[in-house]
Amino acid sequence: MQHRNKTNKEQAIGSGLVSVIIPTFNSQAHLEETINSVLAQTHQNFELIVVDDMSTDNTMHVIEGLRRKHSTITLTNTSVNSGGPATPRNIGIGIAKGEYIAFLDSDDLWHPKKLEHQILAIEQEKLDMVCSSVVKISAHKKALTTLNLNGEITNQIDSYQILSYHKLLQKNYIALSSVLIRSKSLGEHRFSEAQEHIAIEDYLLWLTLSEHQNFRCGLFSCALIEYRMLDSSLSSSKLTMTRKIWNLHGQLDLTHIPFGLGRAFYMTSYILRSTFKMIVGKLKSLR
Repeated sequence: MQHRNKTNKEQAIGSGLVSVIIPTFNSQAHLEETINSVLAQTHQNFELIVVDDMSTDNTMHVIEGLRRKHSTITLTNTSVNSGGPATPRNIGIGIAKGEYIAFLDSDDLWHPKKLEHQILAIEQEKLDMVCSSVVKISAHKKALTTLNLNGEITNQIDSYQILSYHKLLQKNYIALSSVLIRSKSLGEHRFSEAQEHIAIEDYLLWLTLSEHQNFRCGLFSCALIEYRMLDSSLSSSKLTMTRKIWNLHGQLDLTHIPFGLGRAFYMTSYILRSTFKMIVGKLKSLR
């Protein structure tokens, strides 16, 4: 019986290697801080894949400076600017070697125990994907909520809830930068690169994955990332996002809600839950 040599990707599977994918475009302001939050992880078995989308500022200079110091960083780029993060993320997925894949936006930050805590959770609870609560911060890192990342994160699994397809239809509870997913669970699924899905390409992917009954995604209550709120964010316009979600619901099979009311039901739920979350956030910030 002949034995073939394993590829690098096959050797990595089962090793606990995490492929961290960061798409960048004109990200010089916060990128170094973001990358340093990855380099500071207590779980050090990772590869950091940065995919630049034809930046015109000093983003490449920042990345190259960090690459000279850290061999774990891989840099690649798109051939033309794609107009959104879906294409860079998909390129990163295509070259990832890890047993797990983690996504991180170029202006967000990770708690030092983010990977350690989530790998333990995903394995102990037999999950396909995990995500966490977030701390919202301003462009200059001023906390916008009363949550903080200074609390001790232990190796104990904290409380979590399973995000079903029906629950996700009511609201996108998943912060992309908090996601850790098994490579085999992601399979051949990718972020939509369609123009109409810019800013909701991640939401569409979570819905597509969770539509399969055996897919288990756990949302953990502890906050493991700092999510930077920027006015220039692709998802910052509430009206634009509402319109995109409405159009997305129109593309999904919602026949489980009778009388053709599925789209209206989930859109109403989305608006109410988003409004409630916004009000709670503002009240917390006033304390």
